[in-house]
Amino acid sequence: DDAPDPEAGPCDLQKEGGCPIADMVQGKESFVKPGGKTTCINTSTPYVFRVIRGDPKKLLFFFQGGGACFDRITTVIDPTCFTKIEPPSPYGVFNWSSPGNPYAGWTSVTVLMCSGDLHAGNVTHVYEDRNGQNVTVQQHGYWNAKSALDWTLAEMPSLTSLVVSGCSAGSLGTQVWARTVLNSFAGRVSGSTAAIADSFVAIIPPQIPPGSLFLAYGACTVPLWTPSFLSACARGQATPEMAFADAMVAHPHSAFANLNSKADLVQIRYYNLFAAIYGLPLIGADGMAKALSLILGKLSAEHPNYVSYLTDGGQHCFLNRECYETTDTRGETGRLLPPVETCPASGQASHVDCPVSGTDCSGAQCCPRTPGLVGERTFPCPSAPATFNGCEYHTKVTDCTVQPTSLVSWVNGFPVRPGDSVATECYGPVLAASEIQGSDFCLAGSAGKVFAAGR
Repeated sequence: DDAPDPEAGPCDLQKEGGCPIADMVQGKESFVKPGGKTTCINTSTPYVFRVIRGDPKKLLFFFQGGGACFDRITTVIDPTCFTKIEPPSPYGVFNWSSPGNPYAGWTSVTVLMCSGDLHAGNVTHVYEDRNGQNVTVQQHGYWNAKSALDWTLAEMPSLTSLVVSGCSAGSLGTQVWARTVLNSFAGRVSGSTAAIADSFVAIIPPQIPPGSLFLAYGACTVPLWTPSFLSACARGQATPEMAFADAMVAHPHSAFANLNSKADLVQIRYYNLFAAIYGLPLIGADGMAKALSLILGKLSAEHPNYVSYLTDGGQHCFLNRECYETTDTRGETGRLLPPVETCPASGQASHVDCPVSGTDCSGAQCCPRTPGLVGERTFPCPSAPATFNGCEYHTKVTDCTVQPTSLVSWVNGFPVRPGDSVATECYGPVLAASEIQGSDFCLAGSAGKVFAAGR
C-alpha cells in the first residue's frame, strides 16, 4: 500500500506563521494540524486535514467518508467508523493524471473523518470499554470541518470555481455543510459553484425518529442550520436531505446533485445495523432502490437546481474511487460492457414506446402529457434527433439514440457554467412511484430533469 501517511510531518497551524498554502508543494499532499477543539475519537494522534495545492482560484472542498459511530457498541466495542486519521484516497477526482478528471490541477481541501458523526458532531460521551473502564469520547466533527473551512477562507480569499463534495459519510457531510460553505464564499466566487453528494442518503427504518443521529451527536447545537431546520432538529425530525434542500433554496443559481448506486451495499448494511438494534425488518436491494429514488424524486420535484445520477448495482462511492473512470449508468463497470443497441431517428426501427404511457412514437414526434413526468408537458420521443425541439418540454425523458451516460461526462458538467446545463441520468425502465418494482428502474418523478444555468 503506497498510500501516504497523513501523520508524516503535518504542519502545525498553532505555530508562528501558521500554514500558508504558498509554502506547500504544488500537486503534492500536505496535512494541516489545526489544534483547538479539533480531535478524533481515538486521541492517540491529532486531527489533521489534507490539502493538495493547485490552481489558487479553483477549489474542490471534499468531505472524507468513514462510517458512523453512535453508541457504546459502535464507538468503543466494535467501531463502525474511522476513529483515527486514515489515509485519504488518491483516486478519481484526486488523480490529476486522469483524462476524465475535470478537477485536475484544482486545489483540493479534504476534511478527514475520524469522529463518526456526519462531520457535524459537538458532543462528549462517556462509554464503558470491554474492560469495564470509562472512556471519554469527543465527537467534534463540526469543529474539525470548521477548522478546514476557516483555513481555506483565509488562504483562498477569491475563487472562480467551487465544488463541494464528499463520499459516504462525507456525502452526508456535504449535505449538512453545503449551505454554510457556499454562504462563507458568498461574494468571493466570480464563476460557478456546485455540490455533489456521493453515495449516502440517510435512509433508516421508518419506526426510528429520522433525526436520532443529530441528537446523539449534539449536532443541533452547532451554527449550521436555518431556523426551521433547528426546530426540526430539536424534535428529532431533521435529516441531511433537509439541510441539503435548505442549501438549494439559499443558492438557486448553484447546481446540487446526488450520485448513488440504486442498491448501495454499504447503505443497505447501515440500514440493517439500525434495524437489528431495534428488532425491525431488514431491507434489501429492492427496498433500498425504492426508498432512495423516492427521496431523490422529492428533491427533484421541489428544487429546480437539483439533479441526480443513479447507477445500477451496489457500488459504494465513485468520485474518489478507481471505478470513477469505468462507471456509466449501468454500474461501476458499465463502460467496460458491450455497447447497448441504439435506435435510429427514422425508419421502422425508430418506432418505440413513450416512457410510462407506452404510446407509440417515432423520431421527431412528441410523447403525450403524462402525469408525473416533466410537469405533465409533452416531451420528445426517445428516438427523436438531438436537434428536435418541437415539444413543450425540450429534453428527452429517455434517449434510445445514445449510449448510457458515463459518470466522467456527467461530472464534467459541474459546476454548471452560464449557458450550460446538467441533467438527471439513470438507466432502466421509467416507472411511476405506484409501479415501482425491482431495483433497476428509474423514477418518473426524476426522469428528464435538467438544470440550466442562466447566462
